[in-house]
Amino acid sequence: MGELPRALADCEESLEAYRNPDSLFITAFIHDKLDAPDQAIALLQEAVARNDAEARSFLLLSQIVARKGDHELAINIVKDGLQKYPKDELLIDEQAKLAK
Repeated sequence: MGELPRALADCEESLEAYRNPDSLFITAFIHDKLDAPDQAIALLQEAVARNDAEARSFLLLSQIVARKGDHELAINIVKDGLQKYPKDELLIDEQAKLAK
């Protein structure tokens, strides 16, 4: 865990210049690992709202939201991701997990 705060600081700095799907996802991922889900959610919501959103952003957002207890929202996030990426196996698997 010692390297994560430093990595987060670097990512936050890079977001100022490069606010793209990769930088948003990576920064959100680190926030999640540092047990800061609200910060991660905010970044991932920004990421999935973009035209160039990536499937992994939908997946991580749904997982964090589900851990926070909002099962219905998690399902809807996965559905939104599957509309954009209907063959993404990780989203399909997540949909099956959430359906149980």
